[in-house]
Amino acid sequence: MNFLTRPLDVGQPSEFEVLAARLTLRPTVHVSVVCIYRPPGDVSQLFCQQFADLLDQFVTTKQRFLICGDFNCPGSGDRQLDARLDDILQRYDLEQHVNEATRGRNILDLLITPASDGNLLSDAAVHSTCFSDHHLVACRLNMHHDLPTISRYCYRDTRRVDLAAFHRDVEQSALYNFDDATPVDSYANLFNSEVARILDKHAPVKTRTRRLGRNDCRWLSQQARDAKRHCRRNERRLP
Repeated sequence: MNFLTRPLDVGQPSEFEVLAARLTLRPTVHVSVVCIYRPPGDVSQLFCQQFADLLDQFVTTKQRFLICGDFNCPGSGDRQLDARLDDILQRYDLEQHVNEATRGRNILDLLITPASDGNLLSDAAVHSTCFSDHHLVACRLNMHHDLPTISRYCYRDTRRVDLAAFHRDVEQSALYNFDDATPVDSYANLFNSEVARILDKHAPVKTRTRRLGRNDCRWLSQQARDAKRHCRRNERRLP
């Protein structure tokens, strides 16, 4: 999984701070995570307008997104949101996933997703901490991805064979000790078994695994991959 910090075009908001990042599993699977901090105080019309402008960027570009952070927008009752913020969530069809108080009796720290993409996160929970007056909000992102294909193969490392010792073992094998009347099929079987025995001694079979498929060099174009292979071949030819 790649984690790329990407600034969003939100102008220069004066009502809240925003930090955005994009989580990418592969080029076609990603989600934008936006963290917001709004200082305590009355929810102003300017904040509502700027927050709506931020949401417009995701809605118009049809991005998957999760908005989280300390909004400091308590409502008039326990565990309620400010009416203006709640109105924005309803107008944009958004779902707020935190149901427990995060400071005192108020829900100040939020997890917000589109209602149509509510399965993006699960297991939202609130945990008390010893280092903050706010509770910790945690959740699980449900972003499925294809596991890499694993290929298992066998090989003999013939490049490391001691040829002199290999030749001696061939000369001392049963290949040179046979009767002229030995049937061809019997000698062929003898040849196969002796060669396999000597190879197992000097170049035993090894097993390896490697990852295959689209996850390899997924960010490179075919032209870039070909250029890398060409460079590697040239490097091998250098003295």
